Amino acid sequence: MVNHSPYLHDLPKVSLTPNAPSIYKLRRNQKDTGLCTAECAIELLKLHQQTTKAKQIVDALQSFIQQNLH
Repeated sequence: MVNHSPYLHDLPKVSLTPNAPSIYKLRRNQKDTGLCTAECAIELLKLHQQTTKAKQIVDALQSFIQQNLH
């Protein structure tokens, strides 16, 4: 998204180092080391000690994945 959106080029960048691989497997061309947008938000919340909010997004993401596997 950043490469195709010049207006994002000057925004600060953040490198995330998650403790586990992505649980989002619905995208066909996802890189092994990549995270989906929700997972990035989860990691950012964890960095800011917002574990309750991070858990809420994890739960919602897991529910979304389960609903879309069928």
